[in-house]
Amino acid sequence: MDGNITDSPVDWDNVDYEGISEFIKEKGAVELLAFLDGFGYRFEEIDDALDISRGYINDRRDEALNLDLIYPTQEDRDGTIRRVWALSPLGMIIVYRMRINGVRQIHDELVSVRKNFQEKKDEFLDWSGKPENIEDFADEIIENKDVEKGSEFSVDLKVSTSKPDDNPFDR
Repeated sequence: MDGNITDSPVDWDNVDYEGISEFIKEKGAVELLAFLDGFGYRFEEIDDALDISRGYINDRRDEALNLDLIYPTQEDRDGTIRRVWALSPLGMIIVYRMRINGVRQIHDELVSVRKNFQEKKDEFLDWSGKPENIEDFADEIIENKDVEKGSEFSVDLKVSTSKPDDNPFDR
């Protein structure tokens, strides 16, 4: 699909406007449409990108298909034909309005922030999995080392991380 909404005309006489309105209110509907904007994606790719359960994604996909907002198609990727889900011309019109409202762009930012959060969380989990890292970090705080450039440690943090024999006010 080349993303041209004139590829296939919309049958305006059979559009379920009320159904579309109700669909858009459902959990995951806006996210699904925003993600599919301009490209076809496999179900696994949709599942990986959206912070929505597989069950909701399945339900929204089926509803969007029945409302003629998306359709299944095939795409050649690296010499392999794969089934993907893409926006129909009607779906493209809906997503175009989402772009005008800024919903589409904010959705992209949200997906990016979630990905960045997961990467940082994974780094933190790796760090916290080594007990010596936590103790070494506490020692750096107590010694008033510049752990993070420009950071200052409060007296409360120094007191709460000091060892019983330490007097954090003597430093």
